[in-house]
Amino acid sequence: IDRFKNINDSMGHHIGDRLLKEFAERVKACLRPGDTLARMGGDEFVLLLPESDEAGAKHVIERIRHALTPPINAGAQEIHITSSIGISIFPHDGPNLHELLRCADVAMYWVKEHGRNGYKVFSREIDSGGADRLSLERDLHLALESGGFSLFYQPKVHIGSGRISGA
Repeated sequence: IDRFKNINDSMGHHIGDRLLKEFAERVKACLRPGDTLARMGGDEFVLLLPESDEAGAKHVIERIRHALTPPINAGAQEIHITSSIGISIFPHDGPNLHELLRCADVAMYWVKEHGRNGYKVFSREIDSGGADRLSLERDLHLALESGGFSLFYQPKVHIGSGRISGA
């Protein structure tokens, strides 16, 4: 659920709980009898769509997006909710649940970074960023530990007076 933390923080957890229940009910109404909806925690849910391919997953996602369009009545005010959805397909994207969840997570975060309120099917092209960021973070820690950084100050000079006004 997009921006769920903002709703919880600004309106209270009782409103957040009401929103979670309504969200789950609307999503469940879009599923087939053999499909599974599970809450992973916080604002993250997982859908298992057995015997479904990419086209089938996209069809379910479009039904869910349509079901989420009407606002949710939260007492004194209505809340419009959106979702960012990542899709991974077995066995193409992974041989087990852990890898499929990781791939769906990568795709979901891609959606969040590109405006939210949408879905993305996992692809290897969008997966490189996480490994690159971890590598960069590791390299920065090593450089910090080994004294690989130097700090320099550049004076800020006031154009009119020629005096140094900061650094």
